[in-house]
Amino acid sequence: MATLLKIQRMKFLPVFLFIFFSCTTTEDQSSKSKSQVVIHELNENQIAKGAKVIALVGATLIDGNGGDPVQNSLVIVRNEKIESVGKNGELEIPKDAEIIDAKGLTLLPGLIDAHYHNEESLEMASVFLRRGVTSVRDPGAWIEAFDSLRSLGTSIPRLFLTGPHINK
Repeated sequence: MATLLKIQRMKFLPVFLFIFFSCTTTEDQSSKSKSQVVIHELNENQIAKGAKVIALVGATLIDGNGGDPVQNSLVIVRNEKIESVGKNGELEIPKDAEIIDAKGLTLLPGLIDAHYHNEESLEMASVFLRRGVTSVRDPGAWIEAFDSLRSLGTSIPRLFLTGPHINK
């Protein structure tokens, strides 16, 4: 009898999850189609924001699109968004830009660790960030498990959390 009850409960789990995820909405969902899901990082408001223009000059750029690396590149970042990318000399550096000499360095898109486990460490996330991992996804931790890390005030990758595992 207990086994039958357990099987019946398990049959409802997929239906429950479908209804739960179908009914989940986000603040800006009203302007998007209902089939589109918007994902936000847990620590979005804790990541330092700036309102300046930065010109990264001279790096070898690997843009992640499969083309050849761009030697002596120029990347213009405005308000934390990449505005333009090209070969140094072919783009104009804005007058108000902070110029960062990146000669001898390689510039590539931030890496994502899609199966990250923090293991209650207060240092590991910042080490990942220093190594180029700008976003992590933990596939099975309570959101509260990251509270102490988030409260440190140190730079860490963007956190995407799924919540705890669903186990029987």
